[in-house]
Amino acid sequence: MQNLGSEIRAHPDRFFPQPESYVPKEQAISNPSIHSHKSEEHAHLYRKFRFAPSPEIPEMVYNYLKEKRQPPFALVADVGCGSGQSTRGLAPYFEKVIGVDVSEAQISEAKQNTLDSNISYCISTADQLPFEDGSVDLVTSTTAVHWFNFEKFMKEADRVLKPNGCLALHTLSGYIPLHYKDRSERISAVFKEAMEFLFQYAHECFIHVRNKYQLIYEAIPYTDKKKDDDISETFPMTVTELMGFLESLYMYQTYKALDPEGAKEFLPKTQKRILETLGVTSMDTTVDFVAEYYCVLARKPA
Repeated sequence: MQNLGSEIRAHPDRFFPQPESYVPKEQAISNPSIHSHKSEEHAHLYRKFRFAPSPEIPEMVYNYLKEKRQPPFALVADVGCGSGQSTRGLAPYFEKVIGVDVSEAQISEAKQNTLDSNISYCISTADQLPFEDGSVDLVTSTTAVHWFNFEKFMKEADRVLKPNGCLALHTLSGYIPLHYKDRSERISAVFKEAMEFLFQYAHECFIHVRNKYQLIYEAIPYTDKKKDDDISETFPMTVTELMGFLESLYMYQTYKALDPEGAKEFLPKTQKRILETLGVTSMDTTVDFVAEYYCVLARKPA
């Protein structure tokens, strides 16, 4: 299996150009503790302000699985499940859904926010999954696989998948348009500027998001695979929720860890610009948040 780090260094032209302001902070890249998503505060922000993926994604994954296997499907593993938004969307399609995350705080939040009787959660790393060989119908990961050691994760996913079992990896785009009356272009530009500033604090693994998971797709050793970059969902979001979403980003949490005073000023300044651009004063003002996704599907040979 090819080494993704080597591929990045050998083929930088395969990646989307980064904004001029994107100069990763060395401390952000070299300090893995900043990116652990383990704190209770950060996990709570995840649960409160992160939304479930488009319902089109679990349906698409289910249909892909059905192409060569017949339901019912017994078990899905949602790896890097966070506070469970993606996990809950899988419940209608599988007899048993298990969300796996390395963070105890995230798992605690997921349990508090889940009522489905066929969902459970456990603490585990992506390269040591708590499943028997050939026992899982689907291994999936939402906005998380770029954090993993991919070679180790892929080996472990292959171990636990049944023959003709599937792998589904998807992520939210790094660019998020906003729509509001006749001010969509202006408010999108303000939000993009805020995101590009935070990109300075992105871990080097974020290059996979900018690359639409292309190298991850290429690194999967299965021949039966496909990639869909044309999935989107529009969510109504208040300005309060939009600011909460920004605060929940690990890039902001990294900024906060490295420059507490700067981070403290960033959110109110951004909020002020957003309200002024919308021409409103109410934090309950609703904009349309256009989430765009990249999805990779692959099937283990029979």
